Amino acid sequence: MTREPSLRHPSEIPWYVACLVLNLLILAALIELVVLVWTHPSLFNNQALTDTAIAILFGLILLPLAYVIYRNLTRAATRGSAVLVSDQQFPEIAAVRDTFARQLHLRRVPEVYVTSGNGQLNAFAASAYRVDFVVLHSELFANLYQNNREGLAFIVGHEMGHIRLSHTRLWYQLSLAFINVVPIIPGFLSRAREYSSDRHGAFVEPQGEEGLVLLTAGRYVYRQVDITNLLDQAAHVRGFWAEIAQLTQSHPLTVWRLKKLHDLGLFPGQGQQQSAPPSGAPMPTGA
Repeated sequence: MTREPSLRHPSEIPWYVACLVLNLLILAALIELVVLVWTHPSLFNNQALTDTAIAILFGLILLPLAYVIYRNLTRAATRGSAVLVSDQQFPEIAAVRDTFARQLHLRRVPEVYVTSGNGQLNAFAASAYRVDFVVLHSELFANLYQNNREGLAFIVGHEMGHIRLSHTRLWYQLSLAFINVVPIIPGFLSRAREYSSDRHGAFVEPQGEEGLVLLTAGRYVYRQVDITNLLDQAAHVRGFWAEIAQLTQSHPLTVWRLKKLHDLGLFPGQGQQQSAPPSGAPMPTGA
């Protein structure tokens, strides 16, 4: 019997392993450089090399602390410059957050914030000490909250998918700390993570496809987009140049994201309530 894929995109784990190995090789090379400088008098007497080795050593020692500080500063800045979603502030979104946390079996309910995005349509998930949180830019939030809350729910579910899959965990980020110095390859992992999180968003809100349509067409005209025609367009975006075009991008081409969810049967939904499977849960086969 063929094993069906899970809510995690099938290429995500292989790309994570590849990036983890590269990260460890970079770490080993840095440590080897420090050891070589300190154990070879001719190298140790070179002031530039000695200073470099000392900087690398202190950097490696302080790296985990730097991550902890950055993560907690990010939450502190968010708390001080955004509106916390609660039973009093945007209660409908608070209810969506609580429902999705149960469906996805999150170990804790994340905080959700609404902040100014200075014109950008964006959202992100993050974690700090003993807390997970999702930040929605108001430019994205306003259109969907007023006109299509299912689309907004998809975005929230997508970000909560990142949390469920441990993309925001400290250990995960440290395991990939040096990989960004490698060209091209980290993008494959990043795009696979986005596909995985898209699956979670569509799983918890199968009527939320307009969340992706908004990201494709923009906030002013997305309601006029014919999704059937957009999917037909996506089917013709393929080949060498399309693949090259996204090599430097952290996210897949948006029309591909929409089409893959349709191909998997996650869009359009039938309005029925779904119960979340455990990690590695089965879903329809597809791309």
